[in-house]
Amino acid sequence: MDPGNSRATANESILTTHASKSNSNYHQMIKLTLLIIISVSVFTPATGQTQAELTAEARTEFLVSEKKMNTVLSDIKRKFEGDTVFLKNLDAAQEQWMNLRQLELAMRFPEREPGYYGSAHRMCLNLYLTELNNQRISHLQKWLEGDSDGDICAGSVSEGK
Repeated sequence: MDPGNSRATANESILTTHASKSNSNYHQMIKLTLLIIISVSVFTPATGQTQAELTAEARTEFLVSEKKMNTVLSDIKRKFEGDTVFLKNLDAAQEQWMNLRQLELAMRFPEREPGYYGSAHRMCLNLYLTELNNQRISHLQKWLEGDSDGDICAGSVSEGK
């Protein structure tokens, strides 16, 4: 018996056993990965929406923000009901803000040929209007909350306390 040959046979046996174990581990990993992918796809609810549904949802969000802004304005008017100068200025400021909102919208989405902004255009318009309304609401709420910092430059905001 050739000692070099038996050593080579032993090495081949070890490599074959190792390759077999590695191959088995590889197949187990593939099976586990497939199981995870299938589980995620089966147990994850489908959330796909059509563009029409997304646009309708964005429109609803805009209308909700519009209603909230009007509520905040009504609350401010009720709080300052005896101050006719303030109320006149509030109405004028709100009218100018509405004009500014339209100009901001036109600047964001300048008039272009039909289809330029794609099928999501209406949705995007409503989302941007909602964003602008929410900024305005946040600004107007200062008159309801007042200025608790004692800012001497707060003007009528400090009267909102």
